[in-house]
Amino acid sequence: MRLFIAVPVPPSIQGSIQSQLSPLLPDIQASGAQVNWVPPENFHLTLKFLGECPESQLPDLKAALEKCLANGKGFSILMEGFGVFPKKGAPKVVWAGVTQGWEKLAALAEAVRVQFELLGFPLEERPFSAHLTLGRMKEIPLSCRLKPLLARTEKPPHFGRMTVHEVHVMQSALSANGPTYTRLHSAHFRA
Repeated sequence: MRLFIAVPVPPSIQGSIQSQLSPLLPDIQASGAQVNWVPPENFHLTLKFLGECPESQLPDLKAALEKCLANGKGFSILMEGFGVFPKKGAPKVVWAGVTQGWEKLAALAEAVRVQFELLGFPLEERPFSAHLTLGRMKEIPLSCRLKPLLARTEKPPHFGRMTVHEVHVMQSALSANGPTYTRLHSAHFRA
């Protein structure tokens, strides 16, 4: 099973992101960028990618996730702004940002990192970056300038505020039509 740990994104935020991204799509396509867009129902905030795991490990993964949330309480984050990774060079990922509450989201990701390291999962090479992946580049010409297309307004687009009150163990099944996500477990903050 190919697994990851993620915070779900409510339909209201999904819809807000989609409605503000849609007007930009014709210009992005005209720029020559070929992007595999994530369907809004698959939007999530990844805390840790686990990779291939045997099904027999699932009880330990569930228990570890429960420990991460056992003594905490839910918190609010503000989703706003588009961007690309990497900042320099040809972009590979289009994302929506977290501008408020990202510190608490980073602390939650660190708790996940610590608990899952105890189960033998390696440390991430990159520091945690609070973002929601909207699309991945299939192909992009060197002349394409996606960043200006995504930052056409003076203020970053505002997608809304959401409460982080649960975290999921998710399975990703890859196919020619893109990944299919299945929630295998939900852990909730107790407080």
